[in-house]
Amino acid sequence: MVAAAKLQADQLQWWWCNHYRRPLKDPLLQEYTLEELQIEHFMYLIDEDPQQAYPRGDMGNIQFRTGDPIIDEWEKQLAEGKDPSQIDWDVGVDQDFLKRFKEYSKRVAERLDPALAEARLKEEVAPQLPPLERDEFLESLVGGFKDTY
Repeated sequence: MVAAAKLQADQLQWWWCNHYRRPLKDPLLQEYTLEELQIEHFMYLIDEDPQQAYPRGDMGNIQFRTGDPIIDEWEKQLAEGKDPSQIDWDVGVDQDFLKRFKEYSKRVAERLDPALAEARLKEEVAPQLPPLERDEFLESLVGGFKDTY
């Protein structure tokens, strides 16, 4: 047990030296406790690969806890290895808020990519217009979409 702890400490010190390109006898390294080295190492691991924050397989009992029962349930499912696409993310969420948030997200995406805004206008607005107005509207969009209807 003592040998394993020494090996772990040596490995963390070796990681720190390689990461910061510093020598093993660096005074900064000597100021770290083993716990501080572990925390810093985990922070960099998670930063490099966020999936490291969600252990899979037999480590399903490890998860982030926020105190919010809904988020904690999501975290539990992720820690158990459940495929994120199979998780019901809308459970317990105020549906009115969710609708407003999704609409806001669309608007933000449209500001970042004007093609998304045109696609939404084409799909949502154009079908509601009378044929002549629809043609004029579609032609007014960049690139024109009249031929798609």
